Amino acid sequence: MDTDARELLDDPRAITRPDPALNTYYLISSLAGLIFFPFIYVPLLLRYRTLRYRFDEAGVAMSWGQFNQREIYLTYRRIQDIEVRRGLLQRWLGLANLQLQTSSGGSGAGGGGGADEALALLREIRDELRLLREAR
Repeated sequence: MDTDARELLDDPRAITRPDPALNTYYLISSLAGLIFFPFIYVPLLLRYRTLRYRFDEAGVAMSWGQFNQREIYLTYRRIQDIEVRRGLLQRWLGLANLQLQTSSGGSGAGGGGGADEALALLREIRDELRLLREAR
C-alpha cells in the first residue's frame, strides 16, 4: 500500500475526490448499453470529474454537477445507520456503495456530543474503508 493510500485511511478527512476505479466502473457499466454507450457514459464521466467530498468536524459534504450543480451536507448527528453494498464488479475494482441512513429530520432529543460523535463516525468509516481496501 502506498503512502497516499495509507494517509487516506488514517485520516478520512483527506478524501476529497473519488477513486479512479470509479471511472473504470462507470466505463464498464456503460459498455453494457452498447449503442447507447455515449449517452450513458458522458453524464457519468461529468459526474466523476466534478464529484467532491469534504469531511469536517460537523458532517460530510458531497457536491457534483457541471450544468446543474448539486451539494449535499449531512451532519454526523443525523446519521443512524451505515450500509455498505458491493456487487461483483465493484468488489473486483475495490469499490462499494456507502449508504448513510438518516433520521427523518428535526433535532434529536438530548443534543450535545457532536464533535465526539463525529470523530467516532469518522473512525468507523475509516475502519470500514480499511477493511474494504484489505479485501481487495
